[in-house]
Amino acid sequence: MSELQGTKETIQSMDKEVKGTLKLGVSSTIGRYMLPKMLRDFLNCYPDVEVNVITGFSSEIEPSLESSDVHIAITRGKHHWIERKMLLKTEPLLIASNYKINIDELPVLNRIYYKTDSSLKDLIDNWWTETFNARSNITMAVDNLETCKEMVKIGLGYAILPGICLQNEKKLFVEPLLYSNGKQVERKTWIYSRDSAMQFAPVKAFFDFFKNYHSTVY
Repeated sequence: MSELQGTKETIQSMDKEVKGTLKLGVSSTIGRYMLPKMLRDFLNCYPDVEVNVITGFSSEIEPSLESSDVHIAITRGKHHWIERKMLLKTEPLLIASNYKINIDELPVLNRIYYKTDSSLKDLIDNWWTETFNARSNITMAVDNLETCKEMVKIGLGYAILPGICLQNEKKLFVEPLLYSNGKQVERKTWIYSRDSAMQFAPVKAFFDFFKNYHSTVY
């Protein structure tokens, strides 16, 4: 079946028109905050492309790319990949609260923790270890970022969140995470594909369309 699908894609790519089924594996956060607009803009230019999307933690999407179950993966954080890749965006990590807080007081303030992929957890943990000698005061744990943000909004504590999910939250107070050298803690989002998949017209069109799309948010 895999060989049959590959043959079908090759035949479709022989046509000058960009058409066929494009299979995307996307980080859940990107799927919520970026992908709808990205696909709208892309499909306005390539209306004959059909798109299939799966979402999940970046660590769940990466195996789908390696097994060729998806043509393109859009994931966050570091991923060792020697084939085709392109930076999509860079964003800061932010401390969010519904009242203004002093960063030096974070160890004694209530923190809301949310389940996330290991690369983001490690990034936050490394910053915390470099900045404070005390452990964070986690008073609540939730299973996803969106629930965490709602808890922050009603004042149950602060959270450390990616900038992409705070762009329209004007009522929250935010402060960037900074390393001891003053550099901002950032997270990158990448587009990945296999070199062989670039022969499939929709994949090449996707890369070409978004090659100048990457930006810093917030």
